[in-house]
Amino acid sequence: MPASGSLNRGAYHNPGYTTRPAVYEYDQQAVIALLVAYRAATCVRVYPTAWRFRLLWSSRVWEPSLDTRLWQDRDGQTLGFAMLWRRVRMGGNPVLEPVVHPAFVNTGLVDAMLHWGLARARQIAENQVEPVTLYSSTLAPPVFSERNLQASGFAPLPPNLASHNIYFSKPLQNALPKPELPPGCRIRPLAAGSDLEKYGALYGFAVVSPQHRLDQLVSDEYHLLVVEASDGALLAYCESSLCRAEWQASDMKIGWIDYIETDPEQRGCGLGKAVLLASLARLRASGVEETLLVTASDNTTAIHLYQSVGFERVESCEALSYQLQLG
Repeated sequence: MPASGSLNRGAYHNPGYTTRPAVYEYDQQAVIALLVAYRAATCVRVYPTAWRFRLLWSSRVWEPSLDTRLWQDRDGQTLGFAMLWRRVRMGGNPVLEPVVHPAFVNTGLVDAMLHWGLARARQIAENQVEPVTLYSSTLAPPVFSERNLQASGFAPLPPNLASHNIYFSKPLQNALPKPELPPGCRIRPLAAGSDLEKYGALYGFAVVSPQHRLDQLVSDEYHLLVVEASDGALLAYCESSLCRAEWQASDMKIGWIDYIETDPEQRGCGLGKAVLLASLARLRASGVEETLLVTASDNTTAIHLYQSVGFERVESCEALSYQLQLG
């Protein structure tokens, strides 16, 4: 379901923009504002959210001066941003992640962003032994980016019937069950210091930069809850987030379950359900009215967990994906 805003097709025709690499510490606020405006005008019920976008930029962009680009007009207004991110530094396939301001969508800007991404991706391919595939997704309205992608040789990514993204939603207007834990366990927020090392050992997803993790800890829009045993061991966790700027722009108070995981040796004890319920309660107390999450369609264990606390599958407005073999 799209947000109330709409993109102003072709409203910006002035080619007099400047472009440069983006600096995370300096440009983050402007880029996130750009992302919020774009999502509010298209769809806020899809990844990457503002926090996911920060994670990709801070932790999956390996050469920031080469793998990011910012487009601005003569007055310093940010028009567009693009980055090439990879899960691993060497051997990974790059993903071109573009975002444009809804008031400035035009084919010239999209062409410039795509031209930059292709040129940089080819440089990455030259330094890798294995063939490289560049991935990208369409921008809304897709008539611009679909045409541009296809003109550059991109082909639609064939659907993967075995494993693909599916979205789940849970309204938070009603009371939530109280989390039930085994004796000796408790749920608490993650803390800095020694907690981070224990958390990193439990965290089974791709590496997150230390600075980004610290940014999460100090923000009141990102919640990291852990299940702690009586001996201080961390047994499970759940990460959730919200974006109040997006609430104001879209008039939709959505929160997200970002990551959840249980120590493999502790699975089956109800820890994941307990910390998930605690995270939902934290989001509800923060003003969230609906919680969303995305998972793989073949992640049956996680799907069963989500459904056990009342999540229901919803249709997605996820953008179409394209691919280009670079050799």
